[in-house]
Amino acid sequence: MIYIFGLAILSSILYRASGHGGFKGAKLLRRIGCAIIFLTAFWIWKGFALANYIYYFITFILSFLALSTYNDWLTNDGSETWLCWIVTGLLYSLSSLPLIWCGASIYGFILRTVTLALLITWIREKTSNVWIEELSSGFLYVMTVAFL
Repeated sequence: MIYIFGLAILSSILYRASGHGGFKGAKLLRRIGCAIIFLTAFWIWKGFALANYIYYFITFILSFLALSTYNDWLTNDGSETWLCWIVTGLLYSLSSLPLIWCGASIYGFILRTVTLALLITWIREKTSNVWIEELSSGFLYVMTVAFL
């Protein structure tokens, strides 16, 4: 669990660094870095099986896509509302669906889905500090691997 916690902290740092931006390739830190860290945490938690490479690859692609947007396309004016945050949390979790075929618990997956949707929405709606919002989102994205 200590390794998962450490990876969650690393994910939160990459998530925030990407949000802060200011340098070439900043967005890729979140999209690639957090997705790889999540998969690494899953492998530590459940074990790595080369035979499941296709599910790992699909999970990586789905994670990359989920981490690429805050879903502000859901609003007419492009602003980020509670609906955007619920969908963001749902997509963060749904990206791990292929891991069900790698030994992840379906009940844990459901718990992770509900947790990410609610906590990411709550954090984004109740704070006005981008540091807290992004560090928390990156941390939760990886820490909830324990539910799987």
